[in-house]
Amino acid sequence: MTEKVQLRGSEETREAIISTALQLIQEFGPEQFSLREIARRIGYSPAGLYEYFAGKAEIVQAVRRRALEKFLGAMHSVPSDLSSDEYLVQLGLAYIAFANRSPQEFLLLFSHLRGSVNETDIERELSQGSYSYLDQGVRRAIEDGVIRLSADLGDAQVAYSLWALVHGMAMLQVSYLREMSIDYETVDEASLRAMVRGLGSG
Repeated sequence: MTEKVQLRGSEETREAIISTALQLIQEFGPEQFSLREIARRIGYSPAGLYEYFAGKAEIVQAVRRRALEKFLGAMHSVPSDLSSDEYLVQLGLAYIAFANRSPQEFLLLFSHLRGSVNETDIERELSQGSYSYLDQGVRRAIEDGVIRLSADLGDAQVAYSLWALVHGMAMLQVSYLREMSIDYETVDEASLRAMVRGLGSG
């Protein structure tokens, strides 16, 4: 196991490395950006970057972890004291809003870097963290009678269906449909409310 490089110097430089790496990933993709270009943009020597990170893979991991923290913060910002049906709707809208507000970080988490670096811990935190909000919301809606289960539809299937709807909306809006003039917010909210109502019919 490689020993971690001891961090030295200012926290500002570390933050500059992370934010610049995100910009470069956006411009060139996760495989093509270079440490030399990071150093050039922040006015630092390429060798000096190793005072902060062991290498490119560790910088990518730091960028991805920052994106994860922001994403889970967006999920956590949804008030937990909302009614159970409203909580599910607002949770879904917060998910989509994060994607539109931070599209590159959203893609970084769910698309660009999957499988390109050893990110098992972050992958686990992403799936468990985002799913835990949805799972708790679905369970509360079931307890409140807002969602009715059937022989073919258990709580895990309900959570999957809601996540698939929301993630599909978010992914399309930040990729294939990003140039289309559609009132996504209205459509997204109406679709989520209709789905939650439908799940209540049993």
